[in-house]
Amino acid sequence: MNGIGWLIPLRSPDLEQSGSSFKGGVSLSADTVRDRVDAACGEGPECLRVATRAVFEGVVHAWDDKDLDRFRLRISPWENLWLYVFSFVKPVHYRKYEYCDPAKALERGVGLCSEFAIILVGLLNERGVPARIRKLDGHVVAEAESATGIWWTLDANLGVVIEHDLAEIERTPALIRPYYATMGYAAKRIDNLVRLYGSEGNEPPLSVVGYCSPKKMFIEDAAYVIKWGLPFLLLGVGFLPDRRKKHIRG
Repeated sequence: MNGIGWLIPLRSPDLEQSGSSFKGGVSLSADTVRDRVDAACGEGPECLRVATRAVFEGVVHAWDDKDLDRFRLRISPWENLWLYVFSFVKPVHYRKYEYCDPAKALERGVGLCSEFAIILVGLLNERGVPARIRKLDGHVVAEAESATGIWWTLDANLGVVIEHDLAEIERTPALIRPYYATMGYAAKRIDNLVRLYGSEGNEPPLSVVGYCSPKKMFIEDAAYVIKWGLPFLLLGVGFLPDRRKKHIRG
């Protein structure tokens, strides 16, 4: 079954046609997202803008039950049999699975706002850009250090780059209005975002490990190790010499 996973991509082809209420389907492949981030984050000041936009265009916000298997929110058995089995054993955690591995999350190309933040922070950290996850009371964004040394707030889920750090935004939440308005979001939606950014329930900065928890990351990593380790172990056992005594008939 593992071999089938080589032939079937983790990303559903349906993502190219249908997305969420925020936008249409994805317009960038995972490879194109990485290429754009590589090109912009070498030394250019546009790194954060390009990276945020690339993730926005390469990932779809979806988490409805109707998209469970269509968008591969449930990990398929050919991708990872163990995570697939866990989706029935502990459905609250694994039925609709959020990847902790930014590379896997980008490859699948679908998730909640938190998955967008995980992908963006992972891409930036891999390229030496300080970045972290910021969990609001009802939304998840990223925060990264710009070329000028000032930390910016990055909402890859909605394609918005805010040239202020979260501490400043929490003091004056209305600062975000023009950034979201420029992207065409309705006033009612922006009002709700202003409320979220100013909430007292916002959490301190988190790394990807801190957001996902070390336990979940260990389980995810272990599931992919066992995915290949167990078959190879069984294969090796099959090649062991048969030491049973052979009875010779007289």
